[in-house]
Amino acid sequence: MYNILCPIEKWYSLFLTISLLHLSPLFSQPQYEAQIILNERIVKVSSNGEMITTTHKIIQINNLKGMEKFKKIKITIDPSFDEIMNLKIKKLIQDKKGNISYLNYSDFNSHHFEKITSPYKIINLPFKNRGDIAEYEITIKRKPLFNNHFFNTHIFNDMVPVKKSIISIILPKDKEIYYQLYNLDVIPIIKQEKDEKIYTFLLENIPPLDSIDNKTIDEEALAKVVISSTNSWDEICEWFTLIFKNKTAESQKFKERTQELLTSTSPHNKEEIIKALFNFVFYKIYNSSSELNTGNLIPQTPDETLKYPQGNCKDKTLLLLSMLNFAQIKSCPALLNVLSSIQISKQLPTPYYFNHAIVYIPEQEGIKKEIFLDPTLQGSKWNIPPPQDRGREILILDGRQSKFLRLSE
Repeated sequence: MYNILCPIEKWYSLFLTISLLHLSPLFSQPQYEAQIILNERIVKVSSNGEMITTTHKIIQINNLKGMEKFKKIKITIDPSFDEIMNLKIKKLIQDKKGNISYLNYSDFNSHHFEKITSPYKIINLPFKNRGDIAEYEITIKRKPLFNNHFFNTHIFNDMVPVKKSIISIILPKDKEIYYQLYNLDVIPIIKQEKDEKIYTFLLENIPPLDSIDNKTIDEEALAKVVISSTNSWDEICEWFTLIFKNKTAESQKFKERTQELLTSTSPHNKEEIIKALFNFVFYKIYNSSSELNTGNLIPQTPDETLKYPQGNCKDKTLLLLSMLNFAQIKSCPALLNVLSSIQISKQLPTPYYFNHAIVYIPEQEGIKKEIFLDPTLQGSKWNIPPPQDRGREILILDGRQSKFLRLSE
């Protein structure tokens, strides 16, 4: 069992609390490649749903594997919504007597980010030797996604031991949040301060996650809290639907390319048309990434996808949807999670349940049975979803009313 911490009376400094460095026996054992001494997130929400999130971590490495794992920290950034406001990196020096000193490495200097395209930023931490301790703090401002709503997720455990993990959500007193706990049994500490409410979830001495290959985390074993400011799946469905519709502007080149593909098909055979368009997007458009939640929530336009020609799952899905629409075949996007089979909570709507997009074609004239097409993942075939999709619950994005289906095994 994880230990639930007691309420704290004041916000402690976002820098090192020396008592955290007095590690429990769990953390002092050398078989672990590293330990996370502190995993802290503070989320401050404004009245319009804008979030300012400060992530603060202190990490100690025990060996070369730990250095390899934690020397580069990947931060997910969506340039449509996110702005990095602050970055601080420190190396902590602890002598034989336990005295602590700091070596400052950065106060938001750009050279501590690797030059890498969206949706990631890579932070380089100053690990060189066994036993090194580094601390970083990054603050990101995120615009509200829609209707002044905000969403957040905090994961408490990791593949190495975590001594203390905490998330605090600070919001105006007139705002409410909804939350869902996974692999946790914790009651949040709720505190009123003038015009604010503060929800705090705290855990300590968290054992490491098991992994099959020492690299892959079992998504279903994560101890996490998922937070949402809405209890309406219809709102999320309408927003996602509009995102795809607003990006469907098509150029003359797009129309000409689609018409070329249609010339090899019978105009009265819809299944033949669908197969030709699917095969083009699946085989001729290269994959840049298949995950929906690795940054950009907004897809690129069909013209951009054809131009490069590459895209992630939502880019390729939008291209195929646009081509089907040109061919006058009804279709819409659908969202799912290919990494976890955990049932989607109907009481806690959030766009971050999903990490993948596919195409859904309902029954219509010329199509006797609904069709699911995945134009991205390996193993996908015409009218046969890949193994990663099968058995997953999906959200159909067809306007204002949310609709959930489950793909057959």
